[in-house]
Order: sequence, then structure tokens, then C-alpha cells
Amino acid sequence: LNAEGKPHDYRFLEINPAFETLTGLNANDLLGKTQLEVLPNLEPYWVETYGEVALKGKIVNFENYSQELNKHYQVSAYSPEPGKFATVFIDITKRIMEEEALEKSRVSLQESYEASSRARQSLLSVLEDQRLAEREIQKLNTELAQRVIQRTAQLEAANKELETFTYSVSHDLKAPLRGIDGYSKLLLDIYSKDLNEEAKSLLSTIRSSTKQMNQIIEDLLEYSRLERSNLRNEKIRLIDLIDSTTSLFENDLKNGKFALKLDIPDVELMGDEKGLSIVLRNILENAIKFTKEKSNPTLEISFDEQPASWTIRVKDNGIGFDMKYHKRIFEIFQRLHRAEDYVGTGIGLAMVSKAMQRMNGKVWAESIPGEGSTFYLEIPKL
Repeated sequence: LNAEGKPHDYRFLEINPAFETLTGLNANDLLGKTQLEVLPNLEPYWVETYGEVALKGKIVNFENYSQELNKHYQVSAYSPEPGKFATVFIDITKRIMEEEALEKSRVSLQESYEASSRARQSLLSVLEDQRLAEREIQKLNTELAQRVIQRTAQLEAANKELETFTYSVSHDLKAPLRGIDGYSKLLLDIYSKDLNEEAKSLLSTIRSSTKQMNQIIEDLLEYSRLERSNLRNEKIRLIDLIDSTTSLFENDLKNGKFALKLDIPDVELMGDEKGLSIVLRNILENAIKFTKEKSNPTLEISFDEQPASWTIRVKDNGIGFDMKYHKRIFEIFQRLHRAEDYVGTGIGLAMVSKAMQRMNGKVWAESIPGEGSTFYLEIPKL
């Protein structure tokens, strides 16, 4: 013991072959040396523990890890005689490694289980969300189907009302006009000798107005029929359609001494032939009406093809219009000129716009007042 009553380090006095086998140390190298000389990293705790065993005869069992030997030992220390201690070593490195590996496996399994539980909860949450979404979609589909049924019924009712209105316009409104025109004609025919020029002029104005009103009714009926007609997608040989449309205005073109220039290749388009015919007829009618007062009236019809569409151009050298009104001209009953100057109903270009919309196409115009106008018809290929 030192002055403080604590044990000094102990020296190796005896070493059996088993110790050499367990530790890999040579007994000859250890005998007479202290523990700390052999194992410099040995904690003081173990020196004190061995001292207590030697001095007090206390038996101690513990496990120890040797950094120098990189091994785990189970140690039993006892005192064979006063002042000495002996130790029994059991190499438990394999067991410790197995326990550590087992603990790692347990931790890994626990983590896997927890991850699996979280994944399961997430999956259950996703499945529940999916079920909720499916129920919501089913509900929306049911509501949508009901709305479609209701909307279809409303459209059918609206179409029936429109048909009734059309019938009423066609018969009930036109009948009085025919009466007014007929009686006016009778007055002129029977009492012409008794009427002065002013009376005759008034009757002529009445007849002209009834004809104008009758034309408005006819155009409205055609606009209504266009809205309700079935849209067809068929092959259209463009040059044939142009020829048949221009032939409708053959007398106007000849009497007005129009120069008609066609630049139309022999191509086939896909679209609604009836709708496109209405479009061309109304645009040509407008072009002739606003160009015939020119000294050299000219109409040009040309064609371009793009990757996704076809474009037909109808150009004239007529009176033109201010471009700030270019949208207004395609609205129903919208006119840029007085009816007294240029006869018309204000429906023709509205029908052009409606027919092009039905074909998913576009119509627009470019114009310079006094120099003419160009109308563009774009028809999509798809």
C-alpha cells in the first residue's frame, strides 16, 4: 500500500498457457512486469479492483474490453493467499459480437417495422383518400349526368320554342307583309290614273319597305336554320365550290363589268360544305355591293395552305371601311353604311361569323377606306 492506503500496481507472478492462448501474449515477456507496463491503457479502476481482491479477499466478476488485444473478456478475480490475486479469463469476444450484431439486427428490424408501419399508415391514408376521391368523382359524375339530362331537356325545349318561333315568323309575320305588298300593288294597278306622283312614290316606298322587311325575315330564318343545322365534315373540292358560288352572281358581275380573278389550285378541303357555301355567298355579295360603283371593279379570290389550316382570301377594291369597326361588322344588325345608300339587312356577315365558328375556323377582315377590303377565311385541317 502507498502512503494513502491505496494499492500499488501489481506484477505478474504466474501465467499459465491458457492465458497466453487467450491473450496472444508471451508469459516470458510478462513475468515480473506490472499490469500497467503490459497494458498501459488499463483503467485505474481495474488496478484498484485487483488490489481490493488481493487485500480483502473479495471475489469480483466483471467483463472487460482490452484495447491492446481488441478482445472482450469475462474476468473472475479472487485471492489465492493474502496479498495476491488470481484471475480467470474467458474470451467472450464472439458472444459480444453476436450480441452486438443481434442488437443491430433488432434495431434494424425495429426501424424496418416502424418504417413499415408508417408506410402502411401512409398506404391506408392514400387508399382512404382514393376511396374518398372515387366517391367524390362518382358523386360529381352523377351530378354531371343529371345536369346533362337537365341541360339536354332545356336545349330540346329551347329548340322546340325556336322552331315554334321560326314557324311563327315564317307564316304569321310574312302573311301581313304579303297583304301590305299586295294591296299596295292593287292600288297602283287599279287607281294609278287617279293618283298623283307623290302618292305613287309613297306606295312604291311601302312596297320597297315590305320587300326589305321580307328579306330581313328570310335572313333571320336562314341564320336560325344555320344555328340548328347539323355540322358535317366532308371533302370539298374548292374550285367547284368557288365556281358554283360565283355563278350565283353572274349577272351582277357582267352588268357591273367586274374583273374576277381566281387563284385557286385544285385542292380538297375538309369542312362543312353548306356552311362554307353560305360564307362565300355572303362575302361575295358584300364585295359586289360595295365595289360596283367603282370605275374598274375588281374581285380577287385566292388560296393559301398552312401546315394546320387552309386560308381563302376574298379581296375587292370597293369603298372599304375604318378598321376601328372591324369587329362590329360581324355582329348581327350592325351596319357601317346607311340602308338608303347600300341595301342590306345587317345579317349576312353575322352568318359568316357563325358558320366559321361552327367549323372551328376564323374570319377577319383588313380594309383601307376608299381602297377596298380583304376578307380572310381560315379553316382548320383538324
